[in-house]
Amino acid sequence: MSQQHGFGYNGTEPTGSTKPDDDHDGMQQKGENVAHAQDGIRPKKLKIQGACGIRHPQVLYSILAGSGLRIGEALALKIGQHISDNCSTIHVRQSLWRGKEQEPKTQAAVRDVDVTKELAALLAKFIEDRKDGYLFCTDSGKPLSPRNILRDSLHPTLAKLKQTKMGFHCFRRFRESVLQKSEARALLVDYWMGHENREMGTRYAKQLVEDVAWRKQWARKVGLGFRLTDLQLEIGQLGQLSASKTQPAKAA
Repeated sequence: MSQQHGFGYNGTEPTGSTKPDDDHDGMQQKGENVAHAQDGIRPKKLKIQGACGIRHPQVLYSILAGSGLRIGEALALKIGQHISDNCSTIHVRQSLWRGKEQEPKTQAAVRDVDVTKELAALLAKFIEDRKDGYLFCTDSGKPLSPRNILRDSLHPTLAKLKQTKMGFHCFRRFRESVLQKSEARALLVDYWMGHENREMGTRYAKQLVEDVAWRKQWARKVGLGFRLTDLQLEIGQLGQLSASKTQPAKAA
């Protein structure tokens, strides 16, 4: 990527507005208006607020923007089940809707999303020595509420930036724009994003997307599209690191 957006731990946020899809990002409730997406992410730095049961919502936002996962897919991720040992691949096998696990929205949504070594290292650092449970969870181990994250973190942060209120789909749209601007095959872009693609059922397409080395090579070529900055994780809750004992993730 020729341009790297400043987006990461110490607080940059998407600008413009977004159109909700059926990933249940919480913006369709209580009659809130959501406009259509127009642009990408403008570099700005601001401390991201987090009083929604997750002390570092920046981690969630970085994963959403770096993987293209829907919010329900991200909050349904479980350690030991949906993340590879070296954290370089996210296995989307379920989603959350109103706190309940369900199957992904379509068959195409069942996929393996390869991430860059920077995002893999972030995941490894965030997971530390946890062996099971939701990747993002409350003190009691329950999954987080998208509505609470919007109310307590994303919307207040956007308000401080004087930006249009929007939902989590802005991160997904950002990732798709990064992929579309790259030279990655449309087939691979659709696979990672969980889009339906008529070619996906062909033998040739299946051989391509099942070629893990090829997918990871392209994940490295495409990159994140934004910069990750240092994040100081504190001792505390479930879903948080308790000390700096982590080993860096192996390169994808």
